[in-house]
Amino acid sequence: MRKKMIAFLTALTCMSALAALPASAEFQVLPDGTWVDATTYPYSGIMVETDGTELTSEMLSNIEGFNSLKTHEEFTKHYCYGNYVTNIMPESTAYMLSIKDMTPEALTKLGRELMVKMDCIKDVHLVDATFYKYPKSLNFIQISTTKTDIVINEEVFPELAGCTFSGQEGIYTVTFPFEEHREMLETQTQYEVYSYYQEIAKNLQNTYSDMIQKASAVCAVEETSNKASNCSASSVWTSAGDSNSDGAVDASDAANVLTIAAQNGTGAAIKATAADDVNADGAVNATDAAAVLCYAAAKGTGADVSWVDILRR
Repeated sequence: MRKKMIAFLTALTCMSALAALPASAEFQVLPDGTWVDATTYPYSGIMVETDGTELTSEMLSNIEGFNSLKTHEEFTKHYCYGNYVTNIMPESTAYMLSIKDMTPEALTKLGRELMVKMDCIKDVHLVDATFYKYPKSLNFIQISTTKTDIVINEEVFPELAGCTFSGQEGIYTVTFPFEEHREMLETQTQYEVYSYYQEIAKNLQNTYSDMIQKASAVCAVEETSNKASNCSASSVWTSAGDSNSDGAVDASDAANVLTIAAQNGTGAAIKATAADDVNADGAVNATDAAAVLCYAAAKGTGADVSWVDILRR
């Protein structure tokens, strides 16, 4: 498996090829210590590497949902309203093929089909783009009490001496002195300061579990950001044949694929996955099992064989 990283300089709102697809979001701390709210979108298309052969829109226009075709150079220089750069260095000529409303599973199927049918295509990649927003720690925590008549103040909770309090009916905000907050930010990162408040909130919740239902620190997240983000690319063959997901393709995978094929033959209708449906025909059957067994056997002898070699036989 080959992993590649693309660095973008663009606004998330500009990424029209990504906007309609499902996303996953989470807080992360990058290796350099930067705290980010990272949202990952699958790119609506595939990255195609050729042996130097020029791909044209005419060659690919029969693909359902075909949107556009850009060279790697065009794609990395201009996109939407912003510009971004990439550190991806294809081993040969590369293109970005944009396709409308196609799931990653369907893109995997398409990529494998193109490689089997077209000798000039040497690899196809799925692309996941991750965009960063940058959280900022705020100098307050929010508390919900177990009963609405419980009042949050420093008399009941001496740990909060010097804070100010607001709220009612079981929902309260505890604000810490801003000057102390500002001083912490002079020597600590936003995430370290957030963690400091989060630790206070956690200790309060644990210590006063009979009165505090939930306590948590609060941060503000920028709605948009033009700062650098990342994108990873992986071959459409990454999971091919690894039916049992143990990281290797061997006879046990072939047996597993054959079992699935047999169950489907009795009407089980088990959904085809990229690992089991290696020939990308939309079904898991004996043909897939045979291909997995041939691939495993060839690799077992030390042969330098690819899935395309196996499927073209």
